[in-house]
Amino acid sequence: MSSINLTNATKEIKEWQSIEVGAVFEIGRILSEVKASDVKHGEWTAWLESVGYNPRTAQRYMQIYARFYEVEGARELSVSKLAELLSIPVDTDADTMKQFVSKAASLSARKLRDEIRATYKPEHAAARNTEEEDEQKEKDARIRMLERQVRELAQERDQYKQAAEDAEARMWSYVSRSGGITAYELLGLSQGTTQQEIRRRFRELSHVLHPDKDGDAKLFDIVKKAYDSIYVRRKTA
Repeated sequence: MSSINLTNATKEIKEWQSIEVGAVFEIGRILSEVKASDVKHGEWTAWLESVGYNPRTAQRYMQIYARFYEVEGARELSVSKLAELLSIPVDTDADTMKQFVSKAASLSARKLRDEIRATYKPEHAAARNTEEEDEQKEKDARIRMLERQVRELAQERDQYKQAAEDAEARMWSYVSRSGGITAYELLGLSQGTTQQEIRRRFRELSHVLHPDKDGDAKLFDIVKKAYDSIYVRRKTA
């Protein structure tokens, strides 16, 4: 990058701002030269403000200079028409661009805009519609995948919930039986059950009924007493 005298650049750009036709190219040239120099970003923005431009407007001037400087007839066009010509795709061939510049001389900026849109909008709209359709398909696929995952999680949740409800129902059925109920019946065991099976059964019930597992404290207390009456008595016998 080369250094540049901002004072001289300011003076020159002010002179061209007072000229209507062709000034946009000289202003674009000066802006491009300053931008390409060793001016820091903060200094570049501050300098733009000092000569009456914001970064967006400066960018437009530089684009006009870069694209139309060598196009015949472009220097005679107003800034508004040149700005409309910027909407023409950058890969447009030189002959087509020259034709638009020639038309611009006899059209208003608004008519020129309509002419450009009529020429390029269908192509751009088709491309945009294709992109939108692809994006929508991708969104729909993601939604279907999420819906499937939610259904699977719901089924898994319901299975666990049903298992817990079944276990709780069995426990209440033991307690609510009419007549006498033995500790073995309460725990769902037979008289010949081994000590190891008694312990395993109690652990299973505790996992469902213990208050720390969000179980029923009263029911757990009944089961604990039933377990103690069997296991402890057998152990001390």
